[in-house]
Amino acid sequence: GLAEILLPYILCKESSFFKPELKYTSATELREGNIIYYAENLKTLEGNPWATDKMESAEIFIDVPVKSNVNLAFYNGFQHPTKKYLYDYNSRAKDILIVNVSNKKSKSICLKDIPEKQVIDITDIIMNEGEVAKIKIQIGSVYSGSKYKDLCIQSILLN
Repeated sequence: GLAEILLPYILCKESSFFKPELKYTSATELREGNIIYYAENLKTLEGNPWATDKMESAEIFIDVPVKSNVNLAFYNGFQHPTKKYLYDYNSRAKDILIVNVSNKKSKSICLKDIPEKQVIDITDIIMNEGEVAKIKIQIGSVYSGSKYKDLCIQSILLN
């Protein structure tokens, strides 16, 4: 019956029914009037990005579910579907350091200055961490915006 059809999808963690959610935090979030560019904005491609004007302390923390292969889909800059100019107007991450907070393993990445998905494999720094690994992304340098100094990242998702 219906249970026989649905049971494999319910039990399988990789099924389309089970999409593990990342949890995002940051000590710095840009406020412009009544708009706040929260770290939680990183969980979707729609809407506002995460943003900060404090480059010297720009860090994002992400709780990542551990599985056999973990790739992050990184969408750099302010990527608005109808306002493409916002990508160039705002600063984007350039050099980042991804650190596993518990085991101190890390990797450095130089992101391309493109408004497209960039896939980062972090499997090597989170292996054997149990069910969730706390990852810190430190922004080392940025591609400067042509109009604003704000650093924007549209989204960081599991790929």
